[in-house]
Amino acid sequence: MSSHFNRLKLVLFMTACLGSFALGQSESVNWIGPPVVGLMANAQNTELRAIRGVPGGSTVGDPLGLPPFVRRAYLAPSQPWALVQVRGGIVGRISLNGTLPGSVIPVDGAMSAPGLVSFSSNGQTAALVSGDGGTLQILTHLEATPRISMQADISKLDTAAVTASNDGAMPVILTRTGEVYLVPSSGSPRLIFRTGSTAGFSFLPDQSLAIADGAAGMVTVIDGLTSQPFTRMAIPVPYLSGDGAFVQASSDGKSLIVAAYKGQTVHRIDLVDQSVRSLDVRASVSMLERLNGDIFLFSANPGEAAWLLMADDVNLRAGFAQFTGKQVVNAPSPKRPGPAR
Repeated sequence: MSSHFNRLKLVLFMTACLGSFALGQSESVNWIGPPVVGLMANAQNTELRAIRGVPGGSTVGDPLGLPPFVRRAYLAPSQPWALVQVRGGIVGRISLNGTLPGSVIPVDGAMSAPGLVSFSSNGQTAALVSGDGGTLQILTHLEATPRISMQADISKLDTAAVTASNDGAMPVILTRTGEVYLVPSSGSPRLIFRTGSTAGFSFLPDQSLAIADGAAGMVTVIDGLTSQPFTRMAIPVPYLSGDGAFVQASSDGKSLIVAAYKGQTVHRIDLVDQSVRSLDVRASVSMLERLNGDIFLFSANPGEAAWLLMADDVNLRAGFAQFTGKQVVNAPSPKRPGPAR
C-alpha cells in the first residue's frame, strides 16, 4: 500500500512540475525559431541540445530545459520521444516536440538504472540491460502506453550490445567475444552467429538482422529468426578495425550505413546490387544516431562541432553543426554504452 502511495505521490509531483515547466515554455517561446535538424545528448545522457538550422548549415545551442527531476534522457531514433530516468528511481517516456518536452509517462516495473539502453529502428521498442548485465527487459508501445513485454535472465552472456525487432519479439545480443544470441521470451538464449572483434548489427524493416563483421570484411543478413535462422545474403565489404562497429539501416531498408568506432570512413552497402560506397570524414566516428530520416549524428564532443552524415541520397555527404552554446560542467557519471567490443 505504501509503495503504491509513494508512486502516486511521485507521479503527482512529476505532473505538477511538468505543468509549470510547460507553462513557462509557452510564455517565453512566442516566436518562430530556426528549424531543428535533431537533438543530441551528451556522453552521460544528462543533457539534450538542439541542432538548429538545416543539414550542412546548422548550430548546436544551449542545453534544453528538461524538467528538474529528469536525471538522464535516452533519445529514440528520429527523436519523437526519449526514455528518461527520474528522481525516485523510475524510468518513463517523455514525448518531444522539437525542443519542447511533454509529460513523463512512467513505465511500470522498468528497471530503475539500466546500464545499457537501445532502441528498435522505429523507436517504438527499447531493450534495457541491467547495470550488472544479468537482466534484459523489453519495453514496447513507446508511442502510446509503454509497458514491459518481456524480461529474461542473460547473466551467462557477457553482453556488449543489444537490439530488438520493431515489435520487440526478437531481442538479439552481441557478446564481447563475438557471439550473436537470439533471446526468446522463454527458454535459453540461442546462438545464431559468430563474428570477429569489430562487429555491429541492426534489424531491417522486414525483421531480418544485418550483421557487420569488420574483421572478416563481411555483412551478413540473417532471415527466418522466428523459426529457423538462415543466411539470406553475405556481402564483402571493406575491413573495419577498432573497438567496435556501428550499423544503421536506411529508412527504406535497401542499404546499410556502417562505420568503425573511432574510424574516419563511413560505408554505404547497397543490399540490392551489393555495391559499396565509402566516404572519408574529418572527425572520428563516435556514434551513429538517427536524427531525422536518413540523417545521422556521427561525432559530438562537449564544446565542439557536431558532425552529421547525410545518407538521403545515393552518395554520402558530411557536414557539421558549429557549437554556439554554453559549456555545462556535469558531475562524473557513467557514460553511455559504447559500441560492441
